[in-house]
Amino acid sequence: VVAALRRSGSVRKAYQLGGAGSMSYNEMVDVLCRVLGRRVLKAYIPMFVALPLAMAYKRVFPHGQLTVDQMRRMDEDRAFDISETERDLGYAPRTFEDGVREAMRLNGEC
Repeated sequence: VVAALRRSGSVRKAYQLGGAGSMSYNEMVDVLCRVLGRRVLKAYIPMFVALPLAMAYKRVFPHGQLTVDQMRRMDEDRAFDISETERDLGYAPRTFEDGVREAMRLNGEC
């Protein structure tokens, strides 16, 4: 934000603030498990099965933490081109793994 404010060429421009590379939800889980030193059992359920199950869960547990919107977001492509942000603003995002490790360090968990 500060870099954009300091650069006159950034007026009325929108910049993507994505990460240092795209990754699937499955890859995020793998990184989290590696950093935390945990193993999880993953079950691959097709979205056409998972969504009705999430809807049924919400009816049975209206205050439950799983939502249909969360399920849908797991299937979205969220890869953004950040080359303009990198070029114009010197944006250099850290990797997801580095960010998780830093967050854990700041919380005294690492």
